[in-house]
Amino acid sequence: GHWQTICPICLGQLPEGAQICAVHGEPPDALVGSVLEESYRIARLLTRGGMGRIYLGEDVRLGRRVAVKILRPGVDADAEAMSRFQREARAVAALDHQNIVTVYDIRRLVGGELCLVLEYLVGETLAERLGRAGPLPLSVVARILTQAARALGEPEGRAAQEVGPAVEVEGAASVQPSKVSSTR
Repeated sequence: GHWQTICPICLGQLPEGAQICAVHGEPPDALVGSVLEESYRIARLLTRGGMGRIYLGEDVRLGRRVAVKILRPGVDADAEAMSRFQREARAVAALDHQNIVTVYDIRRLVGGELCLVLEYLVGETLAERLGRAGPLPLSVVARILTQAARALGEPEGRAAQEVGPAVEVEGAASVQPSKVSSTR
Protein backbone atom coordinates (compact mmCIF):
# COMPACT_ATOMS: atom_id res chain seq x y z
CA GLY A 1 0.00 0.00 0.00
CA HIS A 2 1.08 3.52 -0.80
CA TRP A 3 0.40 6.15 1.85
CA GLN A 4 -0.38 9.72 0.92
CA THR A 5 0.47 12.64 3.18
CA ILE A 6 -2.17 15.34 3.49
CA CYS A 7 -2.14 18.88 4.80
CA PRO A 8 -3.87 18.95 8.22
CA ILE A 9 -5.34 22.38 7.44
CA CYS A 10 -6.85 22.02 3.96
CA LEU A 11 -6.69 18.21 3.71
CA GLY A 12 -5.02 18.63 0.32
CA GLN A 13 -2.74 15.83 -0.84
CA LEU A 14 0.98 16.60 -0.73
CA PRO A 15 3.16 15.54 -3.66
CA GLU A 16 5.17 12.38 -3.03
CA GLY A 17 8.20 13.19 -0.87
CA ALA A 18 6.96 16.71 -0.06
CA GLN A 19 7.19 17.81 3.57
CA ILE A 20 5.54 21.22 3.17
CA CYS A 21 2.04 22.12 2.01
CA ALA A 22 2.42 24.52 -0.92
CA VAL A 23 -0.81 26.30 0.03
CA HIS A 24 -0.07 26.84 3.72
CA GLY A 25 3.72 26.65 3.83
CA GLU A 26 3.61 24.41 6.88
CA PRO A 27 5.15 20.99 7.26
CA PRO A 28 2.59 18.28 8.05
CA ASP A 29 2.08 17.81 11.78
CA ALA A 30 2.71 14.23 12.85
CA LEU A 31 0.33 14.52 15.82
CA VAL A 32 -2.72 15.39 13.69
CA GLY A 33 -4.81 12.25 13.34
CA SER A 34 -3.01 10.41 16.13
CA VAL A 35 -4.39 9.33 19.51
CA LEU A 36 -2.30 10.34 22.52
CA GLU A 37 -2.02 7.79 25.32
CA GLU A 38 -5.18 6.03 24.04
CA SER A 39 -7.10 9.04 25.37
CA TYR A 40 -7.03 12.10 23.11
CA ARG A 41 -7.47 12.06 19.32
CA ILE A 42 -5.74 15.09 17.78
CA ALA A 43 -7.89 16.74 15.09
CA ARG A 44 -5.91 19.84 14.11
CA LEU A 45 -3.42 22.44 15.24
CA LEU A 46 -5.12 25.52 16.71
CA THR A 47 -2.09 27.67 17.49
CA ARG A 48 1.55 27.57 18.46
CA GLY A 49 3.40 29.78 20.89
CA GLY A 50 6.67 30.13 22.72
CA MET A 51 6.09 27.16 25.00
CA GLY A 52 4.39 24.78 22.61
CA ARG A 53 1.38 24.00 20.48
CA ILE A 54 -2.33 23.82 21.18
CA TYR A 55 -4.48 21.33 19.31
CA LEU A 56 -8.17 20.66 18.95
CA GLY A 57 -8.69 17.14 20.23
CA GLU A 58 -11.34 14.70 21.30
CA ASP A 59 -11.42 12.80 24.56
CA VAL A 60 -12.06 9.35 23.06
CA ARG A 61 -13.36 7.93 26.35
CA LEU A 62 -15.89 10.68 27.06
CA GLY A 63 -16.60 11.88 23.52
CA ARG A 64 -16.00 15.57 24.20
CA ARG A 65 -13.90 18.14 22.38
CA VAL A 66 -10.81 19.30 24.25
CA ALA A 67 -7.88 21.64 23.77
CA VAL A 68 -4.55 19.80 24.10
CA LYS A 69 -1.53 21.96 24.97
CA ILE A 70 1.80 20.21 24.37
CA LEU A 71 5.10 21.72 25.37
CA ARG A 72 7.58 22.01 22.54
CA PRO A 73 10.61 19.71 22.65
CA GLY A 74 13.37 21.13 24.80
CA VAL A 75 11.11 23.27 26.98
CA ASP A 76 11.09 20.54 29.60
CA ALA A 77 14.87 20.92 29.87
CA ASP A 78 14.25 24.52 31.01
CA ALA A 79 13.40 24.23 34.72
CA GLU A 80 11.81 27.71 34.74
CA ALA A 81 9.49 26.87 31.81
CA MET A 82 8.53 23.54 33.36
CA SER A 83 7.79 25.18 36.68
CA ARG A 84 5.66 27.84 34.94
CA PHE A 85 3.74 25.18 32.98
CA GLN A 86 3.01 23.14 36.11
CA ARG A 87 2.04 26.27 38.11
CA GLU A 88 -0.37 27.27 35.34
CA ALA A 89 -1.98 23.83 35.34
CA ARG A 90 -2.34 23.67 39.13
CA ALA A 91 -3.58 27.25 39.45
CA VAL A 92 -6.27 26.86 36.82
CA ALA A 93 -7.28 23.36 37.98
CA ALA A 94 -7.80 24.69 41.52
CA LEU A 95 -10.46 27.11 40.31
CA ASP A 96 -14.09 26.28 39.63
CA HIS A 97 -15.75 29.27 38.03
CA GLN A 98 -17.90 29.76 34.93
CA ASN A 99 -15.41 32.27 33.54
CA ILE A 100 -12.29 30.10 33.88
CA VAL A 101 -11.54 27.28 31.50
CA THR A 102 -11.57 23.80 33.09
CA VAL A 103 -8.38 21.73 33.24
CA TYR A 104 -9.17 18.06 32.62
CA ASP A 105 -5.75 16.43 32.69
CA ILE A 106 -2.00 16.95 32.88
CA ARG A 107 0.39 14.18 31.94
CA ARG A 108 3.81 13.35 30.56
CA LEU A 109 3.46 11.63 27.19
CA VAL A 110 5.39 8.50 26.19
CA GLY A 111 7.76 10.72 24.18
CA GLY A 112 8.48 12.77 27.32
CA GLU A 113 6.54 15.94 26.45
CA LEU A 114 4.24 17.49 29.02
CA CYS A 115 0.60 17.72 27.96
CA LEU A 116 -2.22 19.80 29.44
CA VAL A 117 -5.81 18.97 28.44
CA LEU A 118 -8.30 21.81 28.76
CA GLU A 119 -11.94 22.55 28.10
CA TYR A 120 -12.31 23.51 24.43
CA LEU A 121 -14.30 26.64 23.72
CA VAL A 122 -15.16 28.05 20.31
CA GLY A 123 -14.80 31.70 19.48
CA GLU A 124 -12.45 34.60 19.22
CA THR A 125 -9.97 35.96 21.71
CA LEU A 126 -10.19 39.50 22.96
CA ALA A 127 -7.16 40.37 20.81
CA GLU A 128 -8.94 38.99 17.72
CA ARG A 129 -12.11 40.91 18.59
CA LEU A 130 -10.18 44.16 19.04
CA GLY A 131 -8.37 43.57 15.75
CA ARG A 132 -11.65 42.93 13.96
CA ALA A 133 -13.92 45.52 15.56
CA GLY A 134 -11.60 48.05 17.12
CA PRO A 135 -12.14 49.54 20.58
CA LEU A 136 -14.98 48.06 22.61
CA PRO A 137 -17.79 50.15 24.11
CA LEU A 138 -17.16 51.02 27.74
CA SER A 139 -20.16 48.93 28.86
CA VAL A 140 -18.64 45.80 27.27
CA VAL A 141 -15.22 46.53 28.80
CA ALA A 142 -16.87 46.92 32.21
CA ARG A 143 -18.67 43.54 31.87
CA ILE A 144 -15.45 41.79 30.79
CA LEU A 145 -13.41 43.29 33.63
CA THR A 146 -16.12 42.51 36.19
CA GLN A 147 -16.25 38.87 35.12
CA ALA A 148 -12.46 38.56 35.13
CA ALA A 149 -12.24 40.12 38.59
CA ARG A 150 -14.93 37.78 39.94
CA ALA A 151 -13.21 34.74 38.42
CA LEU A 152 -9.83 35.69 39.86
CA GLY A 153 -11.34 36.58 43.22
CA GLU A 154 -12.38 33.00 43.96
CA PRO A 155 -11.31 32.02 47.52
CA GLU A 156 -9.14 29.17 46.23
CA GLY A 157 -7.83 31.32 43.41
CA ARG A 158 -4.22 32.30 43.35
CA ALA A 159 -4.26 32.34 39.58
CA ALA A 160 -4.05 36.05 38.79
CA GLN A 161 -0.41 35.89 37.75
CA GLU A 162 -1.00 32.69 35.73
CA VAL A 163 -3.84 33.99 33.55
CA GLY A 164 -2.90 34.77 29.98
CA PRO A 165 -4.01 37.81 28.02
CA ALA A 166 -6.37 35.96 25.69
CA VAL A 167 -9.94 36.05 26.97
CA GLU A 168 -13.29 35.15 25.51
CA VAL A 169 -15.81 37.61 24.19
CA GLU A 170 -19.49 37.18 23.31
CA GLY A 171 -19.87 33.67 24.68
CA ALA A 172 -16.93 32.37 22.67
CA ALA A 173 -13.61 31.47 24.19
CA SER A 174 -9.94 31.08 23.78
CA VAL A 175 -7.85 28.14 24.88
CA GLN A 176 -6.07 30.33 27.41
CA PRO A 177 -6.73 29.79 31.10
CA SER A 178 -9.40 32.46 31.20
CA LYS A 179 -12.81 32.87 29.64
CA VAL A 180 -14.78 36.04 29.95
CA SER A 181 -17.94 36.76 28.04
CA SER A 182 -19.27 40.14 27.06
CA THR A 183 -22.78 38.70 26.97
CA ARG A 184 -23.05 36.70 30.22
